[in-house]
Amino acid sequence: EKQLFELLLSRSPNVVTFDELSAADPDNFSLYAISKSIQRLRDQLERCGISGSFIQTKRSEGYLLVN
Repeated sequence: EKQLFELLLSRSPNVVTFDELSAADPDNFSLYAISKSIQRLRDQLERCGISGSFIQTKRSEGYLLVN
């Protein structure tokens, strides 16, 4: 999840596509695995007082960080 957050942060405010996410961890690539990782990351952010909506889903494309 740390790598995922760093990737989202480095590309902000641009979309990180599913293909780019799969390249970051090719052994565990599936849309379900990515979705669960994003959900865990959102949960961690909320525990730190940051809204989970900080990570937005761009339907059929990927994810992005917003202000």
